[in-house]
Amino acid sequence: MFLRQNFLPKNLRDTAVTTFTFTVIPLMYYFELFVVLPRYYEQWSPAYNFHFTIGTFMLFNICSNLVAIMLCDTSIKGRVIPAEINPDWRYCTVCETIAPPRSWHCEICNICILKKDHHCIFTGCCIGHDNHRCFVILPHRFDVERDCNTRKER
Repeated sequence: MFLRQNFLPKNLRDTAVTTFTFTVIPLMYYFELFVVLPRYYEQWSPAYNFHFTIGTFMLFNICSNLVAIMLCDTSIKGRVIPAEINPDWRYCTVCETIAPPRSWHCEICNICILKKDHHCIFTGCCIGHDNHRCFVILPHRFDVERDCNTRKER
C-alpha cells in the first residue's frame, strides 16, 4: 500500500463537499449522543451507555475509513513497471506512461488510477485498487450507525 503525497481535494467542488462531509459527521455524532440520546434514556443507564459506546465506536470507524480512503494512493505513480509489457497494457497519452489493464486516467486527479471505480467527491480522491475495500465498507458503517440511532426502545 502506498500513501498519497497530496491528499487534499483537487478542485473547489471536491473541497466544498469534503469539508461538508467532515463537518456534518461530528455534528451528527454530537446531536445524536448529546441531544437526542438523553431524551430517550436516563443518563448513564445501561441502555444509554450501550448506545453511547456504539455511537463513539462507529464515529471512529467512519472517520478512520474516510481517512484511509484519502491516504491510500491508487495511482500508477511510483509503481514498478515490468520489463516485459503484456499486450493488454496501453500507453496513456496524458500521463505519457505505460498503464496496466483496468487502469483509467482521472481528469480531476490528472493521473492514471489502478482499477479505477470512480472519483469520489466526498473524499476528494479516486476510488481504486488500494482503497476500494474501505470505500465499500463505509456505507455499511453508515447503515449500522443509522440503525443503532433509529431503533431505540420506547
